[in-house]
Amino acid sequence: MKVVRHPVNLGVGGPCRPASTGRSSTATTSGVQLDADGQHDPDYLAPLLAPVVEGRCDVSIGSRFVAASGYRAPFNRRIGMMLFQPS
Repeated sequence: MKVVRHPVNLGVGGPCRPASTGRSSTATTSGVQLDADGQHDPDYLAPLLAPVVEGRCDVSIGSRFVAASGYRAPFNRRIGMMLFQPS
């Protein structure tokens, strides 16, 4: 697995741009995007990618809300989640 790091924050789309436009310097079969704030545990990458690698699906999306984990979002985020939740 190769990890690409950027010297400055490029926002949510910056790291995806080279791969999506075909300008990536390496050939890839899968891509994973994790936030850099530590909310996502890299130990879950293998089970997250397993259905894709096995050909059972094209996309696999993880969520910390699927199973009870004890995670409690900060107050301001919980307010945003309530306000912007799709109806």
